[in-house]
Amino acid sequence: MNSIEDELKTALRRKPAPPGFTERVFERIENDAFDKHSPRRLFPKRYLIAAAAALFMAAAGLGLLGYRHHIQTRNEAALRRTLTALSIVAENLNRAEKIALDPERWERLNEQLTKLQIEGKK
Repeated sequence: MNSIEDELKTALRRKPAPPGFTERVFERIENDAFDKHSPRRLFPKRYLIAAAAALFMAAAGLGLLGYRHHIQTRNEAALRRTLTALSIVAENLNRAEKIALDPERWERLNEQLTKLQIEGKK
């Protein structure tokens, strides 16, 4: 196991750069030798614009779907509230109709009016 470790240490030992390495790197940079590997070269502007447009369209589509769902949910809630209100109104109208059409109530009212008329004549 020590021999493998020794071989690795030897292989991975730091070595000085060859002569002229720095000058060659700077020369390639100045000559735009890396331009063919630059992101601009790999992804031309038209592809980036197309990708941005596709992303915008997808976001707009999702936004419209979300808005549509929001409107539908809001309308359903409004419908439920309206139906509840109509139910309450119908109950109250039925109760009022029952009271208004109660013959005993009319008889009592008639008796009270008669008493008032008799008392008014005295």
